[in-house]
Amino acid sequence: MPSALAQTKTRPSSKSISKAHIPTLKGAGKSDCEVKIIHIDKCEAFVPLELVAAGDNGSDLLSPCELESALLAARAPSPCLLPEPSMSLAMGGSRSSRVQKASRRPQLARRDTPQRSPRPSTPSGLVNTRSYIDSSTIRRLTSGSWAVRKEAHDGGKQDGSRLLKQIRKQIIFSAECRNSRNLSNVSTPEIYGLRQDNHSIVVDMEYIPFQDVKHIMLTQDKATNEWLVETAVSIVDYELSKCTPQRLSSVLSTFTSKANSIKSALGQKVGGLVSFTEMDTAVAQIDKVMGYFSQRGHLSIPMGPCHGDLTFQNMLVDFTARELCVFDFLDSFVETPLQDIAKLLQDCRHLWFLTQVSVTLKERARVVTMLDSFHDKIMNAYYDYEIWEVLPLFEFFCLARILPYMTTEQEKVCILTGMTRICNDLGNTGPDMCDSPYFLPVSPTFSGDEKVTVIVPAMGAEMAQTHPATGQTKLLSLDQTNVPLVVRSVAGLATENVSSIVLAVEKQVILRECGSTEAFERLFDDLDSRKHGLLEFYYSEDQTSDVIETVLAVQAALDIAGAVFIKDADNDFTFSIEAGNYMTLVNLVSGNQSNNNRSSIADATHKSYVGSTYDNVISNLAYGSFVSSRFACGGWGFVDMADFVRAATDVRRSLSLAKSLVPASSPGDVKLQVADIIWKLIVEGTLFFGIEVSDYADWGCPQA
Repeated sequence: MPSALAQTKTRPSSKSISKAHIPTLKGAGKSDCEVKIIHIDKCEAFVPLELVAAGDNGSDLLSPCELESALLAARAPSPCLLPEPSMSLAMGGSRSSRVQKASRRPQLARRDTPQRSPRPSTPSGLVNTRSYIDSSTIRRLTSGSWAVRKEAHDGGKQDGSRLLKQIRKQIIFSAECRNSRNLSNVSTPEIYGLRQDNHSIVVDMEYIPFQDVKHIMLTQDKATNEWLVETAVSIVDYELSKCTPQRLSSVLSTFTSKANSIKSALGQKVGGLVSFTEMDTAVAQIDKVMGYFSQRGHLSIPMGPCHGDLTFQNMLVDFTARELCVFDFLDSFVETPLQDIAKLLQDCRHLWFLTQVSVTLKERARVVTMLDSFHDKIMNAYYDYEIWEVLPLFEFFCLARILPYMTTEQEKVCILTGMTRICNDLGNTGPDMCDSPYFLPVSPTFSGDEKVTVIVPAMGAEMAQTHPATGQTKLLSLDQTNVPLVVRSVAGLATENVSSIVLAVEKQVILRECGSTEAFERLFDDLDSRKHGLLEFYYSEDQTSDVIETVLAVQAALDIAGAVFIKDADNDFTFSIEAGNYMTLVNLVSGNQSNNNRSSIADATHKSYVGSTYDNVISNLAYGSFVSSRFACGGWGFVDMADFVRAATDVRRSLSLAKSLVPASSPGDVKLQVADIIWKLIVEGTLFFGIEVSDYADWGCPQA
C-alpha cells in the first residue's frame, strides 16, 4: 500500500523569475491558519496518505488507496482528453472549453503519431515545474513560480487535525471536478504536498492568480455576474446529487451540542465586544430556533458532501475562461449542502460580504445591487423545494457560530441583526423578501409617439459650490459667450417629442445669486420660443442629498407619469429626445470636439463606462472602470416614470438595510446616481440601449 504520493519538479532558476510579477493573496479573509505565498522551490512535494486519510468516522473517510486514487484524479488532465504537450497556452484555453470540444467529437479516435516536441511553457522558455501538469493548469501557474502555504500551529485557532479534514475535502472535490462534466468550469487549488511535525501541519497548494468576487461585481457585465452565482448554485446542485435524505431529528442532538458550545463561548466575550443584554438576546434566540425546529423533526434534510464555507470570499474567478475556483474548505458539524446554501445567503441576504471586503461609498450601490440579485437567484433556485423550510436552521447557526470569533462592531451588528431577522421569519409562510424581479411586469423598451417629460435636477450641495474655473456658483457659471451653463444644458436638446422641461433648483441659492425667481427665469429668455414655452421651474425649500432624491421630489410634487428623460445640468450636447429606455453616450475615441473648441471630456476618470452586446443593448455600466471607450454623458431615458421610482426605492431600501447591518467604513451616505438605478433595472432584466450624442461639452469637471 503506498504511503505517499510525491511529484517530480523541474525547478526554474530564481534569476529567471520576473521581478515585475508580484503575486497577491486574494480572498484570504480571516483564516484560522497562517497563510502566505511562497516560492514553489520551497514547496513540500510529499503527501502522506495515511495521515490525510485518517480521521473521525464519516461519509468522506477514505482508505489510503482510495485517497491516492482521488489525488491522482485531482492531478489528472481534463476528462476524455489525452495529454497534448505541444498545445500552446492560447490553443489550450480553459479546461471547460477543452471538455466541451471533446464532447463534440465522441466518435473520433486518436491516430498514432510521433511525439511532438513540447513548446516552452513560459515566455522565458522554462519547462513546467511539474511533469504531469496540463496546459490549462500552466495558464494558472504564473510561470510556475509561486504557491500558497497554510500552516496550523498547536495552540492556534485551528489545530492540525481540522486542517487535514479540510485538505481531504479539497482533494476529493478536486477529483470530482476533473471527473464530472457538471463541474467542468469549477476547480480548486491543487495540493502539492504537506508536512507534519510535533507542533504544526504545513500544507502547500497551487497559487491561483484569478480575480476576487468584488472585482467581478464592480467591473464585469450582467452575464458574467449571473454566470458566477449560477455556477455557485451548480456546485450545491452537484453536492445534492450525492446526498441521501435523513430526518432532521437524527441531527438535532448535534445542533443542541453546537448551541451549548456557542452559549459557553459567548459568555466569555461579555464585557468586551458583547454586552450582557446582547448575550441574553442571542441566547434567547438560540433557544427559540432550537425549540421551533425540535417540533419539526419530521422534515427531511439531504446528508452528504459540502464545501462547508462556500462564501464569495472563498471564490476566485477567471472571467475570461469562465472558470470558478473555490478554496478554504471547512469541516462542518453537520455535513450537508444546506451549509453551503446558508453560507451563500449569509453573504448576500445578511450582507456578511460587506464586513469582509473594503467597499467605498461610490461602489456600495452597485455591490449591494449585485448581492440583491444573487439572493434572488439563490432563492429562486431552492424556494420551491422542501429544503427551504429547514434552511433557516442552518442559516441561523452559520451566523451564530461566528459570535465567539467576531472582532469588530461591524461584524457584531451584522450577525445579531441577521439572527433577529431569521427568528422573526420563523413560521412566516410567505416569501421573506420583495417580489422576485422575474415576476415584475415588463415595460416596453420604446414607447412610440408618447410625449416625454424632461427633468433637469440642478439641486444639491455640488450645484451650489463655487466653480473652480470661474469663481462663480456652479449652477450659474457663464460660458465664453456669457450664457449661463444651466441654460446651455438644455439648449442642444431637440424637443419635438417633449411635453415639458422641468428645472429643479434650490430656492435659497436662486434668491442669493439672482435676487428673485423671476430674475432667474429671465436667464432663459433667449431660448427658442417653443423650448421656452416648455419650461417649468421647481423651487425646493430644502437641499437634496443626491440627484435621485431630487428627481423623486419633482415627481411627487408635479405628479409626473409616463416617459421621462433626466438630463444633467452641468453639461450640454446635441440630441433629439424620444420616449424609451436608453442612455446617452460619448465615445472617447471618436475625436469629436464641441462647437466651442472645448475638449469633449475634461476628466475621463469620473465617468460611468458602458459595455454593450448585440443591437447596442447595454450589458455593463461601471463607474471608473474602462469597460469600453464609451461613457454615460448625462442623459437618461425611462419609458415609464413608475419603473424609475420603484427601482430607486428598492436601491435606497437596500442601501439603508446595508447601512444598518454594515455601516460604511467612510463617513457620510451613499450619493446615488441615475446610473445606479439603471444598473438595478438592467440586472432585473430590463433592456436599455446606448445612443451616442454629438457636440458634447462637460462643464461639471474642475478641469473644464
